[in-house]
Amino acid sequence: MALSYSVDQVDENRKELLTYGTEDFPVAFFDDDLTKVAVPNHWHDELEIVVITEGKVIVRIAGSEFILAAGDGYFANSAVLHAAELRSAAGHQHAMVFNPMLYPLLEALPGKLIWNHYWAIRSCRLSVFPLLFRGRRRSWTVPKRHGI
Repeated sequence: MALSYSVDQVDENRKELLTYGTEDFPVAFFDDDLTKVAVPNHWHDELEIVVITEGKVIVRIAGSEFILAAGDGYFANSAVLHAAELRSAAGHQHAMVFNPMLYPLLEALPGKLIWNHYWAIRSCRLSVFPLLFRGRRRSWTVPKRHGI
């Protein structure tokens, strides 16, 4: 599947109006030039992993705000409001959006932060907390004020 460009179409409830992948391959990859594409506050049923590849971006997710730079990224769980706002002259991000039915792939990661934080406690509905990847640390982290 080729990389796509995002579009900023949302309904009155802020649900994003995009189709991600196909029924046979429910995954979409986005290559966003943030000088041309807006990432408004939105949510979707799918899971999303984003990596900032250029520039500085303010990410708003689950009611929190973070400044991310090239090499940093974030994970947005299903139905969690999130947005990105460019804060530099240039900016680029790569995103992968995928259907939660791919859950068995994440099951292969027990002991990893995404598994522990988002899936092992999914039944507790605590999965709205942000999960960030800081490039300089090379690891996923839960911001301290959101720690469980």
